[in-house]
Amino acid sequence: MKNSKNAMNIFGALVIGAAAGATLGILFAPEKGTKTREKIAGSARKLTKNFKKKVNDEVKNVKEIANEFEGYADERMSNIKKSLEQKMDHKVDGLKM
Repeated sequence: MKNSKNAMNIFGALVIGAAAGATLGILFAPEKGTKTREKIAGSARKLTKNFKKKVNDEVKNVKEIANEFEGYADERMSNIKKSLEQKMDHKVDGLKM
């Protein structure tokens, strides 16, 4: 979980840095305003698409972790139930003397 949070922080910083760099590069380029706006819009669409992909990947990872945890929890509960049943059977057998 900690690694995932660090990865998201790094990814966020990279996205912000890339957006700032692209924006500054386009703004200071010697082109017409129309072309500059088109480039900014294209860069924004590309960043949005990449961000959505990363978010979807992280959601998928979280779901996988949740499913693994659910399986682990089910297994542990099953083991606890079996252990309690064995202890109860043992105690009941001890009372039947």
